Amino acid sequence: MPTGSLGTYLSQWRFNAPFFRWLEPLFGIPVIVVASLCVGLVVAEFSRRTMRRDDPCAWAWPIAVTIFLMPAIYPWYLVWLTPFLTVAATFPLTIWTVTSISTYAVWASESAGTGWNLPMWVEVFEYSCVAASVGLGYWFRRASTKVVREGY
Repeated sequence: MPTGSLGTYLSQWRFNAPFFRWLEPLFGIPVIVVASLCVGLVVAEFSRRTMRRDDPCAWAWPIAVTIFLMPAIYPWYLVWLTPFLTVAATFPLTIWTVTSISTYAVWASESAGTGWNLPMWVEVFEYSCVAASVGLGYWFRRASTKVVREGY
């Protein structure tokens, strides 16, 4: 484990990161962090080989995948995606960026004196919206290829 503030961040900070929370007991912190970075690099390499350099997806998805697996996901981390949210293929990332604002509900528990506790409904809302947008995007792509294939 790294020393200093990075080690403290990785070992102690958890916020709005359900996938990290699910994977942590199975693999441990160092494995997930390294995997997160490796997956981001693999997606970046895939993007470099299959997409044009000026395609916003080639930049947005590697960043998003890396953030997705980190131990804390604050709304301002997702701000780095906004310059690339200009095409339909980044629609799920747009939804994630917008719905992450709901995590500010944590301030209600903090101001009530019960600590920095994110209500469970926030993560359910946030990630359900993202999953629904992925499904919707898949459905629209599938429907549009069906129309082209059938010649309508």
